[in-house]
Amino acid sequence: MHLIVKPDGLAKLGSIDDTVRRSNFKVNSVHHIQDWNETGKAIYRPQINESKDFARAADVYFSISQELFGKEALMYWLSGNEEQPVADLRELFNLKLEIRSKLKTINDKGLVLLADTTRLPGVEIQGTSGKVLIGYKQILPFDREGSWVYFFFKYVHSCDPDAELYAHETRVLRDARVFEAKYSDKELQSIKRGLISPRLR
Repeated sequence: MHLIVKPDGLAKLGSIDDTVRRSNFKVNSVHHIQDWNETGKAIYRPQINESKDFARAADVYFSISQELFGKEALMYWLSGNEEQPVADLRELFNLKLEIRSKLKTINDKGLVLLADTTRLPGVEIQGTSGKVLIGYKQILPFDREGSWVYFFFKYVHSCDPDAELYAHETRVLRDARVFEAKYSDKELQSIKRGLISPRLR
């Protein structure tokens, strides 16, 4: 099963890698994701189709993420107890939450980004104009009108504990040929130390 380190999480790969390797999962291999925007949108397609709010947030996330961090990401291919795949997915979901809890800016929302979707290229879904809404409370008026949304980076992705959703995400990763782009141990160590880009040489 897969755990994805998103582009915004690569700077924290050392901490994430340590947590993954101390977990109950075995790291079989680590792989390069060349275009997280394309792959991520395909992974989240069921949620995007189901919810306009999710679609709007995803639109903004992918636009901002690419602008700040680029499109490259990384995937851990893990194994647990193959006799209980749904239980493994639950444990992987908890591992994802553990990783996020160790990253302070996520745990206490110390870093929150505000974006005006009217000024983001490729983002066409409009929202509330003229003010920022967080938690359904107006906390900050703006001088200029805009369609504002707030979000924070979550660094890692794992599938929710749902067998059908897991099958969908695995198909997406195989179609994107992620499993063919494997890192060597030396390359992974260099990425953790910030010595090379995640891009495979």
